[in-house]
Amino acid sequence: MLFLGTSTQRSSERRDFAWFVIAVVLLSTSTASYTFIILLLPLELLLEEADSRESVFLVVSYILLTLPLHPIWLFPKVWILIALFIFAGYRSWQGVPRRIAIAAVASAALIAFVDTKRHMVNYASEPEQHFARVAAQRGAIFSSFPVVSRAAA
Repeated sequence: MLFLGTSTQRSSERRDFAWFVIAVVLLSTSTASYTFIILLLPLELLLEEADSRESVFLVVSYILLTLPLHPIWLFPKVWILIALFIFAGYRSWQGVPRRIAIAAVASAALIAFVDTKRHMVNYASEPEQHFARVAAQRGAIFSSFPVVSRAAA
């Protein structure tokens, strides 16, 4: 969707750059507290074009990203990044025909489903799913998850 949106000339280069950086942070596999410093420049670029309501949304979003949010299993920071991604790209998406946008989202969802299914099948066939733990000591870091193989323990 990012490439479809940037192909239309509905937004500025600054907004496209901000959108790209937010997408990169959203796609990163691991984040630390200092990762969100990377978002300062794109948020500043978005703030230059924002009205007062949009400015409040951007500032509150950034503050929430820097705080420890709970419950962690709901991935609140990912949802905030998705909201920022949508906010940064909504002007660009307006220029993409609806049928093409729906086809792109459906294709991405199908590819994600097939890839997830493949990973789940591989995970179910891993040795730790079929063999009992050999020797786990209570409170020990390395022995609580011993490596098990099909050949021997």
